[in-house]
Amino acid sequence: MTLTAEPPILSDEEFWRLQQTDGSVRGYELEEGRLVPMAPIHDPQSSSWGKLFLRLGLYLEQHPVGRVWLDFATYLDRCHRYFPDIVYLANEDMYRYDGEKIVGVPTMVCEVASKESRERDRQEKMRAYYGAGVAWYWLLDLVDGRMEEYRWEESGYQLVSRVVASRTLSG
Repeated sequence: MTLTAEPPILSDEEFWRLQQTDGSVRGYELEEGRLVPMAPIHDPQSSSWGKLFLRLGLYLEQHPVGRVWLDFATYLDRCHRYFPDIVYLANEDMYRYDGEKIVGVPTMVCEVASKESRERDRQEKMRAYYGAGVAWYWLLDLVDGRMEEYRWEESGYQLVSRVVASRTLSG
């Protein structure tokens, strides 16, 4: 007889307490049931986050089809709690916002990949977002200067567009 242990579940309070750090890390994400420290953000990643967030926010002011957040708690499921760089909920998905965090699948996630985060953003996080059913995944890769847009399909994320990130966006 084989027993399979479920990963321990952190309560909301325990998870939030972990976000209070000494500054050596920005906080923690929960991935496959394990805690992953998030490195502090530096430029050009910080500027790129801000510029893209601003553009999305301005668009949504003119076309109120949803809401966008920066570095916002997103609980995909019991084993995956992330703080995507930018996360968007369409109006029809707004019920997933509980007033403090997103609980469930967001409409779109954007990660701004630096040298330090690139591998995880392209592999573990992309797999987790796909597995949860996130319809759109954007990856602004500061290493190669490209913005990639992926759409969820049954066979996997399909690359919809890849463009050179303008200097205005990437730093």
